Amino acid sequence: ERGKIVIKEPKNLGVVGGTSVTVSGTAPAFINLELYDNGELVATGESDADNRFLFTVAFDPAVATHELLVREGEGGLDRESEIITVTVDVTAPEIHQVALLPDTVRVGGSFTVNVTSDPVELVEVTVEGMPAVRLPEDRKTEEDRSVYQGVLTAPAIAGAYSVEVKIRDTAGNETVRTKELVVESQGLMVVQNLHAQSVEQDIALTWSPLTGSAQYRVYFGHSPSDLANHIDTEIGR
Repeated sequence: ERGKIVIKEPKNLGVVGGTSVTVSGTAPAFINLELYDNGELVATGESDADNRFLFTVAFDPAVATHELLVREGEGGLDRESEIITVTVDVTAPEIHQVALLPDTVRVGGSFTVNVTSDPVELVEVTVEGMPAVRLPEDRKTEEDRSVYQGVLTAPAIAGAYSVEVKIRDTAGNETVRTKELVVESQGLMVVQNLHAQSVEQDIALTWSPLTGSAQYRVYFGHSPSDLANHIDTEIGR
């Protein structure tokens, strides 16, 4: 390709999103260049010392197909690139449904994110304050939509968190939707095999020990709705 003008990006027969497009490639160093879009001169520039050139042009979104050509400018040798044809797509993909299952979870617990959308190149989920996670495609629906699904871990601190779902199609168009995830604290663990036995005027309680527990607190009162008193066991018992 030495001595030739070659468009590297965008690729021939590719699809680009938005109206601002970067056209880059290689050419002999320090020559004047002209960029043509559908036969119309839209930009001028030059190649650099490393034989590279770059144009940023605005496409008319009303025109779907664009034929790009880079030609040597004034005083040159009439060299030109091959014609590159690209299609402009400015339609953002649609998110049809986002579900958090469940949408209330314990600290450090697991929850499933289920996204139904148009078929896209990327589905990314970000829980507020945590790294983004990419969701794989799980299946297709009868309506020719795609379902993307993944299991995430809840934050380690209780609170309400914003969950952002971003999808991006092959043209680079993006759509974002947010849902709220409620993260609850673990609370106190519940003992198992609790037994009560009357011993003279006292009550003796026994239960199965809980792994990792150093001390127990027993609440008591006149009724289940009035447990105003408590007593702590000795540490380690």
